[in-house]
Order: sequence, then structure tokens, then C-alpha cells
Amino acid sequence: MGLSCCVCLWLLLALALLGASAWQCPRIPYSSTRNFSVPYTLPSLDAGSPIQNVAVFTDSDGPVAVFVAIRNRILLVSPELRLLSVLVTGPMGSARCEICRLCPAITDGPEDTDNVLLLLDPLEPWLYSCGTAQHGLCYQHQLEVRDGKVAITATHCLYSAMGNSPAFCPDCVVSPLGTSATVVATSYASIFYLGSTIDSSVAARYSPQSVSIRRLKGTLDGFSNDFQWLTVLPQYRDNYTIHYVHSFADGDHVYFLMVQPERPGSAAYHTRLARLSTHERHLRRYRELVLDCRFESKRRRRRSGEEDAERDIAYNVLQAAHAARPGARLARDLGINDTDTVLFGAFAESHPESPVPQENSAVCAFPLRLLNQAMEEGMKKCCGTGHHYSPHVWPQVNLSAPVVDTSCWDQPTLVPAASHKVDLFNGQLTGVLLTSLFVTAMGDVTVAHLGTAEGRIFQVGWEVRWDGRSRQTVWLLNVTGPGCRHFSTCQRCLRAERFMGCGWCGDGCRRRHECPGRWVQDSCPPVLTDVGLRCVPLLLTAPSTQMGWRVVGPPPWDGCCAPQRRYDPNSRCTLGPPDPLASESTAPPPSVALSSWYGSTPAVPLAGSGGFGSFTCPTDPISAQEPHVSALHPPFGPRGGGTHLSLHGKHLSAGSSWRVMVNGSECALSRHCCGNGKSLALCEY
Repeated sequence: MGLSCCVCLWLLLALALLGASAWQCPRIPYSSTRNFSVPYTLPSLDAGSPIQNVAVFTDSDGPVAVFVAIRNRILLVSPELRLLSVLVTGPMGSARCEICRLCPAITDGPEDTDNVLLLLDPLEPWLYSCGTAQHGLCYQHQLEVRDGKVAITATHCLYSAMGNSPAFCPDCVVSPLGTSATVVATSYASIFYLGSTIDSSVAARYSPQSVSIRRLKGTLDGFSNDFQWLTVLPQYRDNYTIHYVHSFADGDHVYFLMVQPERPGSAAYHTRLARLSTHERHLRRYRELVLDCRFESKRRRRRSGEEDAERDIAYNVLQAAHAARPGARLARDLGINDTDTVLFGAFAESHPESPVPQENSAVCAFPLRLLNQAMEEGMKKCCGTGHHYSPHVWPQVNLSAPVVDTSCWDQPTLVPAASHKVDLFNGQLTGVLLTSLFVTAMGDVTVAHLGTAEGRIFQVGWEVRWDGRSRQTVWLLNVTGPGCRHFSTCQRCLRAERFMGCGWCGDGCRRRHECPGRWVQDSCPPVLTDVGLRCVPLLLTAPSTQMGWRVVGPPPWDGCCAPQRRYDPNSRCTLGPPDPLASESTAPPPSVALSSWYGSTPAVPLAGSGGFGSFTCPTDPISAQEPHVSALHPPFGPRGGGTHLSLHGKHLSAGSSWRVMVNGSECALSRHCCGNGKSLALCEY
């Protein structure tokens, strides 16, 4: 279409909704939603020495007392961690150790007592303590609750001069290299299941044996001398060291977790699970199974020379373990019932040819029912080989052979199968060495408390971290977490698990009793931080994009900021009833009006939870500008079209999208620029 002398030129600037390629609010980094440097004040007790063991005495109403074992002392502490009394357990031979005189002197000179075991009887109000002094003897402490407080009323030395010798000592229970134990109560006696680390020097005199089952005598003067045991053969005691990490009882079995060489003389280490039956005392049904905890990379190496590619990691050395029932969500992921017991293990990758762990950890979950099933299926395959067990020297077996020898079921056996599980954290604990683990279920959620070598505790399930770097301090930490103040944003606060009791309080995440004002758990107030569109045309409807948090949803209040004719950086606007914007207005509402429309249409407030007053206008406000064309070049052109037009004027760049209309026909815009208060637009007509 050609141009005539009288050119009717209309420049229409219509603001369209922003598309996917338009300006958008930047995402808030996930790391900014939490602040792990927030301090929490927790009840604590300084034990004055490195803590060796902790035992909690409970009754039907909950915890009654806490026993904290350190070298030469056992501290009796209230549930609030107030020190009640101190029981001196060493040095052996010291006048300050009253209970030391209860045992016959079998060593020369003072000897410090490291309290290796601190156990509570499952039925009777008894506390057992076993130390390294006097070849690993134990004490029984009888407890009594008086007016809600626990007191030690009597102590017995579990030792008899008769029946004990350097070659055979039923009362020598613990090893200075480490011992793990579980007490199982029967109708007639308390049975101790013990796993002790030994070498040739420990085994030379008063050896506690590697694995043993000992019955406490009713006379409380030691253990019965008809106990059963398994131990490392003499020729392997110095190159086949077994470290007993944890033990527990579940159902009809007692379990031990050990870190040891893969075979005698091997420099490679792995973790095993040992199972003992509580229905037989002769250890004929002793079974072992290798536990395999791994991280499997989803990104495989394209070339063998790629050094930065992720690698599969075998976390071969166990550091801590805990058996518990999972929450419903984790149970569903594991394919089990939430009533099943799960063995949770904190593993680490060891240094090459060493059991020493690296700072590279993982947590794996092994359903106990599946482990027992693997042992039974493995025994069916193993008993078809004709091989029998020699303690800690494992036979090679044929897994495909049929079961032809049922007598091998009564032999202690390493089941030739490994239970393989994948790290629950997908390799995210790189650079961390886990040293302790406690798991509990809170409703549907499984919560893990992970202690590190640095003295920190991670509460996983709601992402809490706090520092407790002293190794001689006991901390009281609620399973619901220390607080909510580490959540930095309202969205992250309200996404916390409900049992934590977190809610938004004004400008921070708090629990209800910590909030002096309004406390909400179901919505977040809007926080406006920026506006995407700052230049809008006059007399036209102009949708704008506000950047911030929670600026969507139905408006809970009425009103908008009144329009201003000019921008004043010191002005303030107050929410009031919505008024139609006058057509003669030269400026729209400022950004703090929380309005998404400007021009002749009343403002539409954005969503929020109320409680807002006046807001200070930003230093870079939204301004209403009227586009004005002052010159057009060239003023004429051929009727066939193709003429490139240049439009000059003011405020031609107002808005976010533009259209140039000439005599009712569109002139395709090819270039748009502005500066120094003047604008230029190029189009082809």
C-alpha cells in the first residue's frame, strides 16, 4: 500500500502478557533458604573427660536417669542433664575407688579403668559396667527409684576367685581392644552375648574370646564356667583382627556387626553381620553374611581418561549402626512393612589396604527380614558342597549344588552371599566421616541423627545441623529438632515436617511458643523485591510482573496505592479502597502499590496474608509515559510497498511489546532503540 500526502499515522503500543522468553523472577538459591550458622542453646553436661559410653534408664513414663561413663568414673545424671552423683570406678587400687575393693586384687599397682561396657538389664533395675582393669571384670549396680530419682543401692563384683585362671577365665569379659555386648533376659537368668577384639597379646592371659555366650550366676559372683565360645585360631590372631562395632537383639536372634579382613592375610577389609540364636547355647547356628553398601554413579565414564567422572564407591568399613522400625514412607521405598525392623548402618570408604576410614561416608538400610532370608537361602546352597566350617577360615562353595548334607546346618557358617544396598544419600556425604547413628520414626517420616568426627550432629529428615564439637559433653536434643530459626524463608519453613512445629512469625521461622505475634502454618505473606516492567504507556491497560515471594493467589484484602502525578523518592503510599485511575493522570501507581495493572483500569491487588500498612516507594519507580511521534522519514514512497520508515519521537520504547500501524495497516517493526529522552523505531511498510 502506498503513502498519500495526508498520512494518518497511528503508533499503538500494546503491552502483552510476558511469555516464557520475557523477563522472569530469578530463582532463590536453595542454599539461601537455610542458615546453618544459627546458634541454638541446648541443655548439656560437660563430663570433664572423653565420653566412653552412655546408658538411659527408663520406666513406663519415660527416661528417669542417664548414666555417662568416662575413664574411672560413672556419672549419674537427671533427664535434664543435671549431675546427681558420681560413682568412682578407678584407678584400680586407689583409695578413692570404693567398689574396687569388692573384687580380689589380681593386678599389681594402680590401673586406670576404661568403662568399655555400660549395659542395662532388660528386666531388672540393674546396671552392668565392665572395664579394662583387672582383665576385663564387670560390676552389677542395683538401682532404686526414690521420689522420682534413681540411686545406686548396692554393687556386686562379678568375679569369683574359684574357677578363674590365666588360661581360662569365665569372668574376664571385655578386651582392652574393644568389646560389644547385648544382654538377653530369660525367665531364670541374664545371658550376655559378647564380641571382643583380640590379638596374640590379649589372648595370652585371661582372654575374653572372640564370640561368647555367658550366663550370669544367681549368686552374683561371676559367670557360669560352662559358657560357649568361638575365637580366632592362634595362627591368625595378629593378621585377622575382627573389630566388633555394634550388637543388638531382635526376636529370637542376637546380631553382631564387625569390620575385618576379607580373608586371613588379606589387606582388603569389609563388613559382616553375625547372627546367633537365643534358643541354643552351643553356637552351632552361628551365621555370618557380608554387608555391601555402595554408591552407584548414574553418569558413566565416556572415556577411561576422564578424571572428573563420577565413580562407583564401595563403603566397606562400618562406623556405627542402629536397628529400628522405619516410617511409612521409607518402608514403602524399601518394599517392606513399617512394622519390619531395619538395620541402618553408617559406612565409610577405607584407605587402601587398611581399616582406617576416609572422610567419605554413606548410610545404607538393610531390612532384617531380608537378611535372615538371605542367610537361609545361602545355607541351602552351602550345605550341598560337603564343606564344613573352621572358625574364620571360610571354605569355597558351589552355589549351584543341591542340598545333600543336612548335618552342615549345625556348623557355624559364613553364608556365601552378600547383601547389596545403595547409599540413601546418593553420595552427598563426601568429605564427612560419620561416627554415630540413631534412627527413629516420627509418624510417616524416618529421622536419622548422624554424628560426625568433627563433633557435629546432622538431623536428617528435616535438614538440621548444629555444632557440638566437644567430645566430653553430653547434649540433650529433642527428636523434633533444636528449633526452626535455621529456615530462612517462609516457603522453606512451612515445608518442614509438621512434627517439628514450625510456623512463620512476622519475619522468621519460629515455634508457636516463640512467636509474640501472628503465627501461621498454612500461608506466607508476599514479599515484593523488584518489578519487571518499569515503563508503561499512558491511558492503556498495562500488566506488569512483580518479582518477590508469594505474590500469587486470591487477594485477602481490598485496596491499592493511590496514583501519584509525579514520582517523589520520599513519598509513601497507604493501602486504601481502589479508585479508578483518572484519564488525565500522568503517572501510574508506584510499584509498592502491589498492583499488576496500570492505566484506566482499577488496580488488582496481589495475594498476601494481610497485616500490611504503608510501604516506602522504591528508588526506581514505575512511570507512565505517553508515546509521541514527532517525525516520519521518508514522508512518501512507492505504491508497491517495501519502504523502510524511521519514526522519531519521545517514549516510543514504553511498554514490553509494540506495533506500528499506518493507515490501518501494520508496519513490521525491525528495530527499536531509545536514549537521551528520544526514541527511534524502524519498520518496513
